[in-house]
Amino acid sequence: MSDHKYSGSNDNSGLDPSQDATQKHAETTKQAYEAPYHPAEQYPIPGSYMVGFFAGHIIAKHFAFLGCEFEFGKWGLEEKQGYSADMDDALLKAVRNDPGVELVCHNASGERE
Repeated sequence: MSDHKYSGSNDNSGLDPSQDATQKHAETTKQAYEAPYHPAEQYPIPGSYMVGFFAGHIIAKHFAFLGCEFEFGKWGLEEKQGYSADMDDALLKAVRNDPGVELVCHNASGERE
């Protein structure tokens, strides 16, 4: 698990919400956005998650929304981009609140740990 402690800051002043439909939508809705969470079917790796972005969202925008950076492993297909990382509960909640995040999946291993 990473040593990162989420600070709770989400200063996204460097972003132009009119250029990102997901953020514009989140700003106009009254309830906070929360990306869907998909638990591991079996053998979850504690604190390890894959994060999938909506089209057009990039890691720089994501980090700007979170107000922090951390180590991650990049993954993606042509049609879906995202990353895999270890995170504590506070960071997981913040990641799911980013309107550019389409989904979060709990990583799993192939065998019981």
